Amino acid sequence: MTVQNRVVSPLLQLRPQSWTLKRFSANYLLFLLLADVVILQVVFWWSMELRYLLPFGRTLRPEVIESRLFIPIVALHITVGVIWLLSFVIASVYSASHIVHWSEELQRVILAHTIAALCLAGVLYMARIELMRLVYLYFYLLALLVLVAHRLSLRIWYRVSKVEADKQNILLIGADDGIENIVDQLMPQEWPTHKVIGIISNSETCSPTSTHHIPWLGSLSNLNLPELIRRHEINAVVVALPRQLAEQSAGQTANLIEQLRSLPIQLHVLPDYFDLTLRSASIGRLGDVPTINLHSTEVDTFQRMTKRLIDLVGATCGLILTAPIMVLIAVAIRWQDGGPILYRAERVGEHGRLFTMYKFRSMVVNADRLQTNVNQKDGEGNIIHKQKNDPRVTRLGRFLRRSSLDELPQLINVLKGDMSL
Repeated sequence: MTVQNRVVSPLLQLRPQSWTLKRFSANYLLFLLLADVVILQVVFWWSMELRYLLPFGRTLRPEVIESRLFIPIVALHITVGVIWLLSFVIASVYSASHIVHWSEELQRVILAHTIAALCLAGVLYMARIELMRLVYLYFYLLALLVLVAHRLSLRIWYRVSKVEADKQNILLIGADDGIENIVDQLMPQEWPTHKVIGIISNSETCSPTSTHHIPWLGSLSNLNLPELIRRHEINAVVVALPRQLAEQSAGQTANLIEQLRSLPIQLHVLPDYFDLTLRSASIGRLGDVPTINLHSTEVDTFQRMTKRLIDLVGATCGLILTAPIMVLIAVAIRWQDGGPILYRAERVGEHGRLFTMYKFRSMVVNADRLQTNVNQKDGEGNIIHKQKNDPRVTRLGRFLRRSSLDELPQLINVLKGDMSL
């Protein structure tokens, strides 16, 4: 595939951005938000204390020092938290696409912090709350310093630890000619959030890439996409077939696109290589490469972060509120036959990852081994897995199933991030 200059040259001038990040982004951004709240509150308290400890400004009389107890400290802390969070959210400080580059993140933090400081001054003036100028200055400088240092330390930790599991796995489908140029523009990033796992091409034997040592996973003529995507835990596929090759094998190309659209992955097509008119298409960028996004199954980062916050709060409250009931159920199950309290089973989670699901045991011990003895078939000879009067279900188990109380331990799965409310 020969990549035309009119396509590649403008790409080299684009500023690389990350596409929607996975669970890592939601957890990282949620951690960043909560850390910012703590930092702002602690630094504000420090600033109040420094005004009375450092020998700057006018010497305060004892009665003035005592008067600080009457300042609405709690109200000020709440006001600071609300203003800074609103400013940071509006300035997209917590946007996944803006944490990739240090320079862009730094600019947004400084801008949002300055705007928030000006808003605080306006609110204090309107509310006629007197805040000493040195306190205001200390808070602005110290908060900015700590916020920046905290983010910089996270980046250093990321580079040292070399976290690989948090990157989005990409499969690149293209022709041999020019695929190196595409890979070159996908790879360089200051904070890499994706990783090219392998390449599929029109070649039958050779590997199309050498610069980045990306493995060749097969050819277009002999391809089992679902198995390949499951085995390599692929999250997104980039199609970079030239128009001429696509037209020569139109049936194969259509079948390829249809397979990709039916899979739970993101699908990206490089512009000028497919003349497709598909609904719900959107323009995006992957590294330095502009793409047409045809299929996306993931929520955006802010939605995922919000969902994760709801899951954490909901699961924690749920476990606290239902703890007495869960203790009673556990005692009843153990008293019933002395067997295990929980039933553990492997389930398939997001991106095909296996996890252990927890439920209160509602069947007799070793119920799985007894299944062949109680299997029933329908009129067509198919095995009925869920029977109305399954003899393996205990008396307590029937009550737990009817009331759905057997699913309460799944709140632990929600807390771990395996499941969602």
